[in-house]
Amino acid sequence: SVANPLGSNSRANDVLTFVRWTLPSLVEIFPDFPQRLLIVSGSQDMWRGGLSGRGSLYLHPTRPLVSGNRTSPMLHELVHIASRLHGTAGADWIVEGLAEYYSLELLLRSGGISQRRYNESFDTLEQWSADVQCAATDRSQGKQTARAALVMRALDTEIRAASKGKASLDALVQKLVSNGRSVSNADFRAAAMKLTKG
Repeated sequence: SVANPLGSNSRANDVLTFVRWTLPSLVEIFPDFPQRLLIVSGSQDMWRGGLSGRGSLYLHPTRPLVSGNRTSPMLHELVHIASRLHGTAGADWIVEGLAEYYSLELLLRSGGISQRRYNESFDTLEQWSADVQCAATDRSQGKQTARAALVMRALDTEIRAASKGKASLDALVQKLVSNGRSVSNADFRAAAMKLTKG
């Protein structure tokens, strides 16, 4: 369901179409996605994204469904809703990096963008975040989240190579979700090592 105040400049039909197009790919990764989803739009000062409440998100009307760099604010927030992961003790970069990585990955898997544009998008993120390091933080934003998304892509490649294509970053994320909703840097490292080292 999409809800907004009467007279607001809402794109309810665009939002519904976009979500219906991409949701099957999201549910393949996160099969416990809520049966019902509420997307609310209104004034910009009420922005809370996927932290709005269980099975709901707040999307202010100026946010695009797909940004100029082809990441998707909508899919980013839907990944938060789907995983319900939150970082502990400096692990917010993991949660935000996963959401940003999958905002591009889900567009690719659903046929929303081509492989070429997908690759170009990561090139853009790499150039934009070249002057920052991916480091432990309690609040990952902007360039740091872009750098974290690049780490997730590299890790996906490493997992696929180590497993001869039998596993991917999806398996790591599903393991984290099954272990509970909080994730630490140590949890993430241990799950990654298990998939890359056997």
